[in-house]
Amino acid sequence: MSEVISINVTIGDRIYPLKVRIEDEPVVRQAEQLINHKYAEFQLRFSGQEKLDYLAMSSLMNMVDIMRQQQEEALATEEVRARLFKASQLIADGLRREKD
Repeated sequence: MSEVISINVTIGDRIYPLKVRIEDEPVVRQAEQLINHKYAEFQLRFSGQEKLDYLAMSSLMNMVDIMRQQQEEALATEEVRARLFKASQLIADGLRREKD
């Protein structure tokens, strides 16, 4: 079982105490940075809005980025599968011709 540690994560202007597995801390810290980066971008572009709006938009845009990446990975995986299938067929055809 992995060790759980207590950390503080700052999102926007608020601090959130969390308990995370020690191996998850770098991922949590990276997520914290990504959220805060988008949050700051929205704060600069749309000044005068409420902090919750910045947080909502930064969360939405981060999810869009994640979903876009997942779609690209799925397409790449499908392309590799199609190429492997075609290569397999070519090998099978070559072996059949060799027998004849």
